[in-house]
Amino acid sequence: MAIFYNGISGPFSGKVGDVVGSKWRDINYIRAKPKRTKKPKQLGQITTNNSFTLIHQTLMNIESLVNECFASYPGKGTGRNSAHSYNGTRAIIQTGNGPAIDFSRFLFSWGDLDGTRETKAWANGPLTLFVSWDTSTTTKKASPDDEVICLTYSRKLCAFLIIRKTVRKDGQLQYELPRGLAGQEIEVMIAFKSHKNGSFSQSQYVGRVDLEQKKVSEAATEKVTDEQPIFCKPINLPSGSLFSCQR
Repeated sequence: MAIFYNGISGPFSGKVGDVVGSKWRDINYIRAKPKRTKKPKQLGQITTNNSFTLIHQTLMNIESLVNECFASYPGKGTGRNSAHSYNGTRAIIQTGNGPAIDFSRFLFSWGDLDGTRETKAWANGPLTLFVSWDTSTTTKKASPDDEVICLTYSRKLCAFLIIRKTVRKDGQLQYELPRGLAGQEIEVMIAFKSHKNGSFSQSQYVGRVDLEQKKVSEAATEKVTDEQPIFCKPINLPSGSLFSCQR
């Protein structure tokens, strides 16, 4: 593939013989026409393709969020593409049923804003989620009024919930979850958005909360089992498959 800057006829789009011209983010490219093959795919190719599909489908459900929170990731890609690049090489693990996401390594936000030193999540009843964090900071970049972004994920329902209701100085979030999540286990993550300049912190994994048994699993202490779904397929719930609560 080559980048096309200028020429006698200028850049072009479409197919001419075995050459394809295209444009992405104001950059003109020339590449060879892809060739189809009848060769059976090897196990490594199938695993790679399944991993790609898993990350792609997962991030599509929170596309607007990662486009916003991953915008400062190095490179020219969109936020979603950058999140795909990062998580595709760091957050995928292989199980007996194929690839799955290890949310203790998954990031939905990237940046150099201060995060938090200590976090905790727990349930009080089947639908009341509590998340707490240390409000102290180490640099002048952070502010007590930085927005807190909480993201939860139900593996069984393949459903995300975005909660944007609190600021750093609050130190704690209490949220009544949609009834469709009753009795589920959810993964909990948080990140911060700067009140001063809109920059973001790197998201942090808080833990796994059992909404039925009221248990909390600390970060990075549990691995995904073979019983987890291979692909994230959104389903319809009483409140929708993608929940969003704005401040």
